[in-house]
Amino acid sequence: MKTKTKNFLIVSQLCKKPFYNASDYHNHNYNHNNNIKEIKMNTKEELKQHCRAIANFLEQEDHGKNDDGDDFTVWDYLQDVYTINYIINSSRNYLGARILVAGGGPNIWANTENNCIEGYWGGDEVKVYYIDNLGLDDALEDKAIELFNLKR
Repeated sequence: MKTKTKNFLIVSQLCKKPFYNASDYHNHNYNHNNNIKEIKMNTKEELKQHCRAIANFLEQEDHGKNDDGDDFTVWDYLQDVYTINYIINSSRNYLGARILVAGGGPNIWANTENNCIEGYWGGDEVKVYYIDNLGLDDALEDKAIELFNLKR
């Protein structure tokens, strides 16, 4: 029963159809196993597209203008993130940061330690590597040194 409930929740959430309980789900004429696999493949591909779009943005040479008409900076990007986790070793050296750039559906992190966009959605995981042309890592290293009095 627990597995069916879990599958029901995955299908209802990912299909964005208003299944309110398990009987609503089972009243639809689905081949349950095939649709769950199909949905799983579609969500993994969608997750990969989200991650690739974030990586593409970070790789752009010109990020355009911000809302004030000034050149878009790394700080404009960082003002809209959910959280920043700094990665610091025991010698008090900055190694990188994990930035939660999307959450609630898929959770997507930009990891500056290895220049990788890491996406998680349900049981799916996607990694897309990027070149940091926005300067996330440099900006966050400077900020971490300031905040935590780290070694350069």
